[in-house]
Amino acid sequence: MKLLIQYLADFIYERRLKRAIAKADNMQKLTGCVFMVLMVKGRLIVKSKKNLKQLIKMHKLNCSIAALEEAALYITPK
Repeated sequence: MKLLIQYLADFIYERRLKRAIAKADNMQKLTGCVFMVLMVKGRLIVKSKKNLKQLIKMHKLNCSIAALEEAALYITPK
């Protein structure tokens, strides 16, 4: 039973990750900005690098852009 639950959890995570990556790629093609897929509080979010830099500058995020790039699950190519 535990294996089935773990399998379903992994399946759902992979599906959400694929959707987030597709969304990041699509937004990158439309805008030309670099986008990152990050895990925040257990949720996958897609944010532009430019937006993250603004949040850091406004002291909304207490880390550096390098730390976010290291923690990112996916970064779109330039």
